[in-house]
Amino acid sequence: MHLLLSEECLNLINMSYSLRHSPHRVAHAFVYTQQAPWSSIAYGLSRAISEPEEAFRQWADAQIVMNASIGLVGSIVSAVVASLLTYESTQASPWTASAALYAALTFSLMGIVSAFQQNIFVESALLRPTIREQANHIFGIVEHPEDKNHVAATVRRCAFALRIPELLLTCGIFCLFVGLSVVAISPLWDRGDASVWDGQQKIAVTYIIALFIGIVAYLLGIVSQIN
Repeated sequence: MHLLLSEECLNLINMSYSLRHSPHRVAHAFVYTQQAPWSSIAYGLSRAISEPEEAFRQWADAQIVMNASIGLVGSIVSAVVASLLTYESTQASPWTASAALYAALTFSLMGIVSAFQQNIFVESALLRPTIREQANHIFGIVEHPEDKNHVAATVRRCAFALRIPELLLTCGIFCLFVGLSVVAISPLWDRGDASVWDGQQKIAVTYIIALFIGIVAYLLGIVSQIN
């Protein structure tokens, strides 16, 4: 099996393992968490392409579940963004808040559509008579590649395409946080009397504290993944 797996995939897995034992865990934490999803996807694709009889159906089922999860999360994000756009506080905030929220809505909806389209493509391919034909149709392989260089090229191409829904949803969530931050923090620089702290300013300070705690918890979660 390892002879047919792409060398690039195995190198990323080995790199991730070495980062787990690196003395500079904090410095390499972000790099590891960014590489780990790609290496996991590449490993699954390599097995599905090289050994379709053993691994393809398992990969296809996991891909369908992942896209369904992206569709669910994207729907929740879209609903949250749509509701934020109707708030008076959003309308009164700087234009960057509405722009970021509209971008978040666009990315989330495109992520949903992309995940839905990929599931239709995968499920329709599963109707072909043999597992080999199913795999070749999904991965765009005319003939089953025997050399690992061809496998590596197919893995790189398919890994990027299959991560598009995830990347779109990630951009949508990031834009949601940007827009929400502008809405929540803007009262701090719109104060007429600097000596008066009303409810909006207190909400902004509370949001900043909550955001700081959330970022710290996220970073701690990243560090814990490489221990």
